[in-house]
Amino acid sequence: MNSALNILKSPGTLYYGGKFVPVLSGKLHKVISPADQSVLAQVGEAGKDDMTNAIAEARIAFDEGPWYNVYDGNQRRDALLKLGAVVEDRYLKDLAYLESVNTGKPYVVAEDEIKDCVNLFRHYAGYADKVHGKHVSFQTNTALDVYNIREPLGVCGMISSFNYPLNLVAWKIAPALAAGNTVIVKPAPQTPLSALFLAQIINDHQIFPSGVFNVVTGGVEAGNTLVVDDRVDKISFTGSVNGGKAVQNAAANATSSPNSSTFKHLTLELGGKSPVVVMDDSVANLDNTVYHVIQGIFANAGQNCSAGSKLYVQKGIYPEFISKLKEKTEELVNTMDAVDINKSSVMPVIDRNQYNKILDYINHSTSSGETTCLIGGRAYSGKDGNCNGNFIEPTILVNADQSAKVAKEEIFGPVLTVMKPFEHLDEVIAIESKLPFGLAAGIFSSNTKTINHFVRKMRHSGTIWVNTYNYTPANVTFGGFKNSGIGRELGSEVMDSYTAPRSVISDPSY
Repeated sequence: MNSALNILKSPGTLYYGGKFVPVLSGKLHKVISPADQSVLAQVGEAGKDDMTNAIAEARIAFDEGPWYNVYDGNQRRDALLKLGAVVEDRYLKDLAYLESVNTGKPYVVAEDEIKDCVNLFRHYAGYADKVHGKHVSFQTNTALDVYNIREPLGVCGMISSFNYPLNLVAWKIAPALAAGNTVIVKPAPQTPLSALFLAQIINDHQIFPSGVFNVVTGGVEAGNTLVVDDRVDKISFTGSVNGGKAVQNAAANATSSPNSSTFKHLTLELGGKSPVVVMDDSVANLDNTVYHVIQGIFANAGQNCSAGSKLYVQKGIYPEFISKLKEKTEELVNTMDAVDINKSSVMPVIDRNQYNKILDYINHSTSSGETTCLIGGRAYSGKDGNCNGNFIEPTILVNADQSAKVAKEEIFGPVLTVMKPFEHLDEVIAIESKLPFGLAAGIFSSNTKTINHFVRKMRHSGTIWVNTYNYTPANVTFGGFKNSGIGRELGSEVMDSYTAPRSVISDPSY
């Protein structure tokens, strides 16, 4: 398989206005492998002027270009279908390779994620010719003609996270482009390679008109410029709670700037501390429940905003369940491989900052007596003791109460916090309903009444999984409440977030 640098024709450039453009400052950013700390590529470190130029191109493309002004929904549909077909038929393996080496995921996992991207392009292609308004019945003494029209917002800035790099980009751009918007993608600094390669594919195959799809790599300066510029109509951000609050504050404060005077549409998909509840009556499906709990926290090394990172087990099943959970987690620890990520049961975390942060959480929790480490709790040193990657053993911390730091804060790593056993479900509901996150929750039970009660009472959880966990299809809305964000991704509802209605009231007798 090619190296990342060979796949990318121009890794040190940005893509906007239908061409690859050198960074104005010439500044480059090293992309580091989380598996072994090697340098995969160097990409452009965009500054304010770079992003400003990209915004100008996206603005012109929307205001004057054909994507919305000439193309109808059928043509936009066909473009998205073409993108899906080209990726699937010619570039799936290359994109999967880039995603694998850039994140440390096994290749087969990365390949499945690229297939999901293809599905997203096709799914939202189906909406491109279905963006429409409605006629309104309006009875007055004058026969007024009343209707509304639904139109794209304009230029949409997409700031994505490192955990599912291209998948999250596809979540955002597929519905936005289907609706007729132009987009500027700013991928996470740690994982820009697949977005740049997607730009290369779009450019080489002339999928979209110039300026419709743009990729600008960079950090805080580039991101802040995108957020505050009044030529950008919407920001869709996936990241931490603090990052989301910074975006919201910057967008609001920009309205008082002499160069910016308009509010923006915002979608913020942020963090979570998602509880998973195991009821006594799930004992008949013990193995299946343990499997889903493990996948819910240790898949993607726990780097998942909706990870089931906080576990409640009912008192009657607690000893048996925890024993089985430990047994299956030991199997993961014993099959880790720092030499070949394709053979490793657990992937590395994205970078040294995240690696150190996770270990600090574990060490604080155990040394302070907040929890007891059941398994893991340390960096993975490799089978030969020479691990250079950001590998952390799957970790289970038990006997936590609500005051424990690891029970309250998002760790974003392979760490499961097990709370002290509970007796009644309403105890858990009362506690979780008062906490600041509201992205997701899960319950394992064979009792329909219990399940329905949980679903009804956990009303501030954006997604509730029942007897499964972390399945997120394209046609189901995803998003949270409270500190977990505002707005929604996916589903049919997301099309409304990339469009806006305008009302027309006309007197035809005039």
